[in-house]
Amino acid sequence: MHSMSVLQPIGDDAAVFVPSAGTIAVTTDLMAEGVHFDLAYTSPYALGFKLVSVNVSDIMAMGVAARYLFLNVGIKRESELSFFDAFFDGIAAACERYGIALLGGDMSGVRHDLFVSATVIGEGTRFVARKGAHPGDNIYVTGCLGDSACGLAVLQKLNSAGQRAVLENTSCIKPAQGDVFLAIGMENVPWGDVEPLLMRHLMPTARSSAAIAPYASAMIDISDGLFIDVSRLCDESGVGAEVWAASLPLSSSLCGIAPLLGKDALTFAVAGGEDYELLFTSSAPPAELHRASSDVPITCIGVVTDAERAFVVVDGMRQPLVPQGYDHFRAEQQS
Repeated sequence: MHSMSVLQPIGDDAAVFVPSAGTIAVTTDLMAEGVHFDLAYTSPYALGFKLVSVNVSDIMAMGVAARYLFLNVGIKRESELSFFDAFFDGIAAACERYGIALLGGDMSGVRHDLFVSATVIGEGTRFVARKGAHPGDNIYVTGCLGDSACGLAVLQKLNSAGQRAVLENTSCIKPAQGDVFLAIGMENVPWGDVEPLLMRHLMPTARSSAAIAPYASAMIDISDGLFIDVSRLCDESGVGAEVWAASLPLSSSLCGIAPLLGKDALTFAVAGGEDYELLFTSSAPPAELHRASSDVPITCIGVVTDAERAFVVVDGMRQPLVPQGYDHFRAEQQS
């Protein structure tokens, strides 16, 4: 799609557009094979969709609207045309979902691992930074936490038959066949029970901040894990935080599947990463905030403090809030 502000779309030496708002935000993210994704269970369609979503999520976290997309792709020389076509089908589906225009980019062959990169430009009348939280502000998250990390843990334990089933059922947006089962630990789990976790990891959807931004004092998207992203927001704002374990929103899928992996659902929620939910602080009266953001599920999970960073566990004991999360330079943490 092309916005009315685009004077010269993709196809020329450069794209030309006229900014329609006073604030411009730009973000870029690179995804490398073997570090951020594994093609054994990541379909090219899902890869294209996720690449756009993770960048749009960064723009949403600034409180502005995503408008324009630029791509850079390093594709394996032996890759088939069908891979390329499916990848761009995923890109196109994401662009349609978020209402953004693809304006250009570059492509190259690579000898070994595939990499993809996107740059998204957003526009708005104001923006929300990580800096701005004040002691006494409430801390909120959208949606649920930990689903993506649990989905990744499932993917990493699947046998080749399970990986093929995932590829077949994430090649495009369609329901899986009802007779698909995935072997997780000692259990054969119906596709419908685990699909929300897998889709949350393979094809995340960026959360709109339009209703939240006017009330947010500081905001960040949860890309590397709740604790590490809370810590980043605190670092920028020069404050502390108290996070309540009992208030963290956990999905029924996470709580059902995590035990089959021998894992604690809470660990996925605080340190898993790639949820792409919004973490924000606000001094607005909770009732007013909930009315304004009625279409977006939000949960108060804590409060901003002067300096201490604490995690209040279920029995009421206080623990230091340690910035746990994803380390981009540990290649074994494949997505």
